[in-house]
Parts: sequence; structure tokens; C-alpha cells
Amino acid sequence: SYLSGKALFLLPEAQRRLIVNSVKLLNVKKGDKVLDIACGKGMSSFILASMYPEAIVTGIDLLPHNVNAARALFGGACNLRFLVDNAMNLRFGAETINKMICVEAAFHFPDRGKFIKEAHRVLKPSGRLVIVDFMWTSYQTRLANEDQQAQLVKSEWQWSDFFSITDYLRVAEDV
Repeated sequence: SYLSGKALFLLPEAQRRLIVNSVKLLNVKKGDKVLDIACGKGMSSFILASMYPEAIVTGIDLLPHNVNAARALFGGACNLRFLVDNAMNLRFGAETINKMICVEAAFHFPDRGKFIKEAHRVLKPSGRLVIVDFMWTSYQTRLANEDQQAQLVKSEWQWSDFFSITDYLRVAEDV
């Protein structure tokens, strides 16, 4: 649609590809209830709702000012709503959501393991969760977490540590 095309045009090319390719991994079907976790100001939720107008999309964010901005920017779509909610303590009932996506936000969560467990609780048995996150690829790369430049980035981006790929796989298998 025109609006989603305009929204995509406003994003840098790399972000545009990341969001569209991540959303495609969800394999959204007609009537799916889709949750965009930590949606920020709502761009990814809006793109998702525009790509799949027969799905019901809910963008959630912990910060009320982000949700207010998302509502102001994208609140007119009939298949899209925005709510204040906590990714580690979701307000949704067990097995009520078909698809979930979390793009470049989980590194902010104090407990990514709890987030994955909560996502599993809310997902329907045939559901799908797509997480796009910053990760350590090995123990060696995790050592960079302690250098002086990393401290500046950690302070600005508000994160304490990333999960490694192994951490994500272990928690997912445990759940």
C-alpha cells in the first residue's frame, strides 16, 4: 500500500531489509494474531500490519512515551493497536498469540531467558517467535564487553551484556 511504501522509504535501506526479511520469517497467515514485542515508536508494527492486512497486529513497548508516539504516528490502521506491556510479564493469556517478533530490542531486557519463557507461554502450540538481536558469536567476542569503548556504548544503548548464540539456543531448548 501507499502508506507502507512511504514508511519503508523513510527507513535506511539496511533497516528496511531487516524488518521486511524478519517479518517474512513469521509466515503470517490470514487471521493470525501477531505481537511485535518492544516495538518502540511502532514502525515495524506498522510495516507488519501493512504487509498482512488480514492479520491482527499488536505492538507493545514498556515505555508509555513510545506507545503514545506509535499511536500518534500509526494508530489509524484498523488491524493495528499499541499497548504498554512488559516483555517479561505479558498481559496476554496462555496460548493466545500465533506469531511474535522482537527486532533489535531483547538486549535491553534484564532477563532474556524470562522473556523467552514468557513468549513460549503466550504462543499457541503451532506459533512462531522471531528474535533479531545482537549476540556474542563466541567466548572470545564476549571479552570485548569489558573494554573501555564497550563501556561507552553500553551506557548510551543501555545494555549490560548480550546473550551468545549458545545462550539463546540453550534457553530455547530448555523452554
